[in-house]
Amino acid sequence: MRSQIQCAAFWILLVQVPLTTSRQVPRALPHYDYTLTYIMDGAPAVVIDNSSSIAEHHQLAGRSMAEAIAEGKRATLWLKEKYGIDFTDVEDEVYLDGSKAVTRNNLTFKAFALDPRARYRLVTASNGYSAQYFNIPLTDAGWTLITDEEYQANGSYTGVIPKNSYILYSDYVIPVCPYCRTREGFLHFPCGNIFGTTTPLVIHYETKSFLALGNPIIIDFLVRERTWGEGEASAVGWFSGTNNKIMERTVLTFPGTFTENTT
Repeated sequence: MRSQIQCAAFWILLVQVPLTTSRQVPRALPHYDYTLTYIMDGAPAVVIDNSSSIAEHHQLAGRSMAEAIAEGKRATLWLKEKYGIDFTDVEDEVYLDGSKAVTRNNLTFKAFALDPRARYRLVTASNGYSAQYFNIPLTDAGWTLITDEEYQANGSYTGVIPKNSYILYSDYVIPVCPYCRTREGFLHFPCGNIFGTTTPLVIHYETKSFLALGNPIIIDFLVRERTWGEGEASAVGWFSGTNNKIMERTVLTFPGTFTENTT
């Protein structure tokens, strides 16, 4: 109890109240139900394999470890159906620990989490014609398939995937309200936001084809949120400076196509 009180006091001191704005705009312009913008501008080495970071991501998403494994199994089934790549027989520990990667036929399947030093964060979001500034960190973790050689897909997707490309089945977890870690899990504090929730947003994403590393990196994801439905995520990333820091700018829209106003 004492740690919870101390943690609450810490957040009261450090967390700024997000600013919400709503103004008159030309209603003839199309709009999306929800639009979110992310920024990454941190460490050059952004992916980590340790099981504790992966577990924390799933716990923040509200999953037990059994539920996280079940989500990982959905990822391998998706890989099999979409690309003809079968890792459905991997051990449960593979889904929870990036150091337990499995490689076969020049393909590597593994769990991952984004390093917090990448400073990946939700900057702004809109709900209809209302917008809010956040600038809060998000977690990004899930499962990836890496092609160690060129691969001809033979599932519902039949394209050629270049060597050193990535296929991703993961999610963003965004704690839109401050929280504290407790022995029971996470304690979330009430706050006002345009989403009307105190629990984290959990936004699933998956590659439409594959992600090829380059400079720049072009990202095109299908995204899904439990109540918002399907949307689109587009991003550009690039390596900056002498230490090859990865920079990224991401925009998500729900739904994937805009709503035309008829009034």
